[in-house]
Amino acid sequence: MNTDRLAPGLLDYEPMHDSNLERSGRRGGFLRKFRENLMGPPGSSALGLILTLLGLLGAGGCEGSKSALTPADGAVEQSPVPTDHAVEQSQPLPLTIRFGNDGATPLYLRQACVGLEYGISSSAGGYRDALGPAFHCACSCADTSCRGALTCGQCPEPSGLPVAVGGTHEVVWPALRVSETDRGTYRCLMSQPLPAGRYRLAVNVYDTAADAMTATAGRLITVDFELSANNNVLMVSLSAAADRCDANPTVATPVCTATASREIACDFPGALKWFPDGGFRAYADSSDLMTPARYTRTRRFVDPVGTTTTPVSCTTNIPRCSLDARVATTGDIAAALGHPDVKAAFARGGMLVYGHDSRPVDGSILIVQKDGGSFGIGGPCDPATDLSFCARSVPPGLMELLRVLTDVDSQQQATPPCGSLPSTPP
Repeated sequence: MNTDRLAPGLLDYEPMHDSNLERSGRRGGFLRKFRENLMGPPGSSALGLILTLLGLLGAGGCEGSKSALTPADGAVEQSPVPTDHAVEQSQPLPLTIRFGNDGATPLYLRQACVGLEYGISSSAGGYRDALGPAFHCACSCADTSCRGALTCGQCPEPSGLPVAVGGTHEVVWPALRVSETDRGTYRCLMSQPLPAGRYRLAVNVYDTAADAMTATAGRLITVDFELSANNNVLMVSLSAAADRCDANPTVATPVCTATASREIACDFPGALKWFPDGGFRAYADSSDLMTPARYTRTRRFVDPVGTTTTPVSCTTNIPRCSLDARVATTGDIAAALGHPDVKAAFARGGMLVYGHDSRPVDGSILIVQKDGGSFGIGGPCDPATDLSFCARSVPPGLMELLRVLTDVDSQQQATPPCGSLPSTPP
């Protein structure tokens, strides 16, 4: 990969620390803790973070609007996308994203761990894939010096980035798909250029710096665009009006199916429960989803002397649709449950555990229950070599379900009142 093409734009977000820590948390909150239980915490050094910024990372509700500013400074206007066909790409197609305020008042964007928060998803992925900035505490697998875990420093506090009236703010999205690879004692990053094709950008806009810092009272702006060698600048109007895909959340909608568009509101059918099992801890959490979209998080405190304590809980609603792939929806859960691997796991019964079951050594697995069926999901393993705690490997569909449920927990726990459950008995 030629990082020289990416470096100039990445310099723009070095002072901003462009990334999406919250999304990274949603994608990896429980999953990261879960992995740490199994393999120990990952690390990162300044070198690892620099490597991440220099080309392994893209710098990167149901509200949204599609609009674009008038091209300026040589920008290429986004042409209509004639097809969703994705063309194989051998070299990255970095895209300069120019956020502009053509309104009458200052506006704010949110920046967190490694910079500006925004999301990108692809038409080829059903707009469910998260291709925007994400936090990775690892070095590049392609780097010969990448031979162990790194140590990450603490992220800066979130803040609001002002965009003045008539002003713009630019970042460069490297247009790379980044994935983590397990090398036993550490994880490293693989990157692959994304193909030309149709994509969607989503960004939350705020009226005050305080709102941006706390991620409250924002509105979602989305822009569909074509990624190609000819379109290398995307104009995004931050003053565009937001649309809603779920205008009335209290009105019943069609039941979610495994193949339905995530942009159309749908009610989750039935009930689903999931919770981590195993390990020494002060409390045990469980999550329940009930039709149409009611999420409940329950915390039961573990008292070593047997004293009975009253559980605490919170209830919120999961979004029933979204134009933003970073937002977990009822449709996302239904799609994950509809995967043949998940259906087969429920059908087999017997509470089988897929993956490394670390409970005998004080680790944990995730238990999933629905309609009387249940199974456990542990860490990645190979039954041929892990003879102690790995009876069967984790199929791709179960790994995707784990990712989606991780997203849901992290997302809902960032929403009042689920973000303030006590850590000690009331």
